[in-house]
This record gives sequence, C-alpha cells and structure tokens, in this order.
Amino acid sequence: MVSNEIAKYRRFLGMTQTQLAAEIGVSTNMICNYEKQGTLPRKKTRIRLAKALKTNENDLFKPFDDDQT
Repeated sequence: MVSNEIAKYRRFLGMTQTQLAAEIGVSTNMICNYEKQGTLPRKKTRIRLAKALKTNENDLFKPFDDDQT
C-alpha cells in the first residue's frame, strides 16, 4: 500500500510529517492524507516525495494487489 511506504521511508530517515511537507512544498495535512488515507499524490509530487525520501518513484509507489497475503 502506498501510504505505508511513505511513512516507512519517512520514519527510516527520521523525518517528521512537517519536515517532509516543507521539503516537498505541500501541507502537513497532505502528508497525513498520503500516509493515513492512501491519497495518491500527483505525478510531480510523487517525484518530489521519492527524491526527499531518497528512493525512486517505483519503489515508493508499488501497486497494491488485494490478492496478496
């Protein structure tokens, strides 16, 4: 699930939601929405998130398969 990946990478880097939001130019509420509600960011924002979280977009935004256990 996308939201868990964002939170996982952010926590690994020791960043707060507020720090991540400031770095990529969105509100803290948007970071919360990405992490908790699974809101999918726009393409530009996905690229900025991946860069800020020191990963690539493909690793951060893996497709979610409902059939996986």
